[in-house]
Amino acid sequence: YCLENPPYKLDWKDIEVPVSEGSPITTTVRMHKTYKNVSQEIRDQLNAKAEAV
Repeated sequence: YCLENPPYKLDWKDIEVPVSEGSPITTTVRMHKTYKNVSQEIRDQLNAKAEAV
């Protein structure tokens, strides 16, 4: 099951970061981000709603 539906999806994202604080000049930085599966996020939301009730 975990191989077909891994709990996390690894992905590279390009993020614009200011060269210096307050600088209008930005540089694109490639950051490695970890994302949960959409199905896991939905389960988390449903669990949170159930706990709130």
